[in-house]
Amino acid sequence: MKISLFGLGIIGSVRADNLHRDGYEVRGWNRTPKRLPFFTSDIREAAKDAEIIIVVVADPPAVQDILDKILPVLHTGQVLV
Repeated sequence: MKISLFGLGIIGSVRADNLHRDGYEVRGWNRTPKRLPFFTSDIREAAKDAEIIIVVVADPPAVQDILDKILPVLHTGQVLV
C-alpha cells in the first residue's frame, strides 16, 4: 500500500516513520526538507500515486495550501485523511 504523508513535524514524522517500519511504501513531504529515507521535495509526485494521503499540519491555512497544490493530481479512489 502506498501512503503519502504531508507535514513531517513532531507528530507527522513519527507517524510516517512507524508506517515505513511496518513495511508500507511511504512518501513524506514537508515545507522544509527533512533527512528521512522517504522524504520527497515534490509535493505533487508524493500525492500522485498514493492510495492514502494523510495531512498532518498545524492549521486550516496550511491544509488549504497543501490541497491547492495536490488537487490537480488526485484521482478517484484515493483516500484523503
